[in-house]
Amino acid sequence: MFMTYLNPLLSYGYERFFKRCSQTGISGIIIPDMPFEEQCEIKEFTDKYGITVINLIAPTSEERVNILPNQAKGFIYLVSSLGVTGTRNRITTDISAIVSKIKKSNRCSDRRRVWNFSYRTGKKYDKMCRRRNN
Repeated sequence: MFMTYLNPLLSYGYERFFKRCSQTGISGIIIPDMPFEEQCEIKEFTDKYGITVINLIAPTSEERVNILPNQAKGFIYLVSSLGVTGTRNRITTDISAIVSKIKKSNRCSDRRRVWNFSYRTGKKYDKMCRRRNN
């Protein structure tokens, strides 16, 4: 798994980048600043080199939450909050509601979900882990 922003890919070149990923054993990529609707730009290369593009579902993904899970390959990456992680004392995002919407989507009830979050204390981490498992 590899995470990068779009600019390095544009600079390096899609063909060259995904070929190199394949050669080095990278099988999945997260490009957080590439909108789902623009992923068709790289599909030719990700398909050619067997690289899975992991889609992010953010708290602001209201309209997309019914589309993204059905298009997802590999797993669904849930973003728990907006902004820089680890800087807030509390996350107010209703993760349970987002997970419920994802589960109600057509073909993704068995899809694995990865949840992004960062906390400064173990107590907050434990609390969110309990919520995640519901």
